[in-house]
Amino acid sequence: MPAGFRVDFLTGVCYTLSMKLKPPFTYQGNKTHYAKEILSHIDPEHDKSFYDLCCGSGAISIELINQGFPPKSITMLDKGPWGLFWAEVGKGTFDLDRFAQYCRELPEPADVKCHLEMLAERPASLDTVCVFLLLQSGTFGGVAVWIENGRWAKQTGFRPYWTPTATSKCRYPTRTVPNDLPKKVEAICEGLRGVRGLCADIGDFRPGPGNVYIDPPYQGTGGYGHDFDVLKYAGRIGRCFVSEGRPLSATAWQLGERKKASAVYNGRGVAPNQEWLSLILP
Repeated sequence: MPAGFRVDFLTGVCYTLSMKLKPPFTYQGNKTHYAKEILSHIDPEHDKSFYDLCCGSGAISIELINQGFPPKSITMLDKGPWGLFWAEVGKGTFDLDRFAQYCRELPEPADVKCHLEMLAERPASLDTVCVFLLLQSGTFGGVAVWIENGRWAKQTGFRPYWTPTATSKCRYPTRTVPNDLPKKVEAICEGLRGVRGLCADIGDFRPGPGNVYIDPPYQGTGGYGHDFDVLKYAGRIGRCFVSEGRPLSATAWQLGERKKASAVYNGRGVAPNQEWLSLILP
């Protein structure tokens, strides 16, 4: 099936995607720049299931969809609020109208930071997924937002609105929440409807036959509100592919160019300056 052309497996209705899908915003550790290269090593077949575990903002699954992989063959799992989002996207129940209302209620750019700080003080049970997308889009450095004891938790504050000075190299203002966020979220809801989205602890999940890709919190980097031993887990489930800042097996590929360390990762260490994909075998 040509890229961009879809058949809704629930209704049989044919439709086309109006734009190439992208994650809704920058997110710490997201694999947007590596997704094609990662999938070139995994080489998923369209008649197989694909498990995208610790999926976060969904860069790998989104690239699969862009390449024509059927949504119904993809399982996306994340323990944090991303898992709640992907579950609603897959079922077609994410409330785009409610989310659009939240976006319309955003104040002038200079006041958005204070507005997000106010939203972050509310109980996390109120419009959880809509509020999460706004909070996560506005965090400094794309560092993760999660829920802890019914409240929103994060490691950094929110980006302030910034305008360039006469000597600034960047010539464009930096907004707290991207202008195109509603459009990207709507496109994702259209393109990924039918995926199996799960908000669950990966340690309690056992994938079935198919390709398994895991993108865990990297060792020594800023956290996501939870951790787990990826090698111990891989030993239980068998063959899988794992992203890390170092090789984890004899069969591993270094991806892209060497990265510079980033202050975004200063929560528990220094950012990995390498990106590796490792094949873990039983």
